[in-house]
Amino acid sequence: MKRYFLYTFLLSALVLVSACKSKEPKTTCLYGNEIPESELDLIFQTSEQLISLVTKGELAKVYEAGTEEMKSRQNRDQFVHAFDLFVQTFGDVEYPRLEEPYFMESQAKDESVWIPCNLGEPGVNDLYGMPANRQFAVTVYRAHTEMEEVRVIMQFEKREDQWLLRSLSLNPMTLKKRLYTHYADKANEYREQNKLHVAVLYYKTSMLLSEMGLNVVEAVVTTLQDQINQVKVDYMPSGETQIWATDSGYNYKVYNLDPAYDNGNLLVQISYLTQSLKDHDKLKREAWDLARFLDKKFPEYRLGFDGIRVTAAPEARSELWTAYHTVINFSELDKTPEKETGSPRDKPGEEKTGNQ
Repeated sequence: MKRYFLYTFLLSALVLVSACKSKEPKTTCLYGNEIPESELDLIFQTSEQLISLVTKGELAKVYEAGTEEMKSRQNRDQFVHAFDLFVQTFGDVEYPRLEEPYFMESQAKDESVWIPCNLGEPGVNDLYGMPANRQFAVTVYRAHTEMEEVRVIMQFEKREDQWLLRSLSLNPMTLKKRLYTHYADKANEYREQNKLHVAVLYYKTSMLLSEMGLNVVEAVVTTLQDQINQVKVDYMPSGETQIWATDSGYNYKVYNLDPAYDNGNLLVQISYLTQSLKDHDKLKREAWDLARFLDKKFPEYRLGFDGIRVTAAPEARSELWTAYHTVINFSELDKTPEKETGSPRDKPGEEKTGNQ
C-alpha cells in the first residue's frame, strides 16, 4: 500500500510539473544566418529600403510602411517631427551599416511574452516584449552623424507575406564621442566623491546610450537603474511633479531632471509645466530663473556638464507634443548679470507665483 501510494504521488508530481511547463510560453530568437533564408532575404530587402529613406530624410514614406498599430500611436506629423528633432540635435544620419538582424516568434496563451534576445551588450540577454503568437524581426544599424555615432533600430512584424514597420528608434551610441562605459565609470567616481547629483545624471546618461528601442528591457540599463536606486538625492524628479521655489518668488512645477545633448554640449535638462507657450519672453525669463536656481543650489553639475536646458511643456493635454526649449551654457550664466535677463515677475500684470 505504501509503495502504491508512493508511485501515485510521484506520478501526480510528474503530471503537475509537466502541466506547469506546458503553460510556459515557447519563444525563439534567431540571429543573422540562423534565420531561415527566405525570411532573411525579405527582412533585409525591406530594411534596406527603409534605411535608405531614413538617410534621405524621407520620413513620411517610412511612416507609410508602418503597421496600423504604429500609426495609432502617433500620426505622420508627430513621427516626422520626432526625427527632425533628432537631426537638429545630432545632425544628419549617414553611412548606416547593418550590425545584425534578429528574428523572434512565440507560442503562448497569454496576450504578450518576454523573449530573451541578445540585442545589446555581448554575452547578456536583453528581454524583448512582444504580443504573443506573432513573428517579429529587428534590424540594428550603426550610423554616423556630424559629431556622434548613432544606432538606428527598426522593428518589423510579419503580416501575411510581408514585413511591416512596427517602430523606428534613433538612439545615440556616443555623446561627446564617448561610449556608455565612460559615463558609467565617471558616475562611480562622482559617487565615491559624494557628488551624488552629477553621479545620478551620469548613470542616466549611460542608460541613454544603452537603449535598444521600443519594449526592450536591456540588461545593462537594468544594472544602471539598480545603481541609481541606491543613491538618495533631492531635486531629482522622474515623472512626479515637484514644486521648486526660486529666489524670485516663483513656484515651478518641475517633473523631470535628465541629461540632454545639444550640438556637442552635454546639458542638465529641467522639464517643467506651464499654462501657456505663447509668451516666449516670459518663458525665457523663467528659463534663466530656473537655471540660476539649479546652478546656485548644485554647482557640482559644472563638473560633468556644459550647461542647462530648460524645457517648458504645456499643462493642457491637447498640446502634449509641443514644448519650448532654452539652452543656457554655464559660461553664459557667469557673464550675464540677472538684470539683463530679468525676473519672471518683471512683466506688468503678472502674479508673483505665475506657475502655481
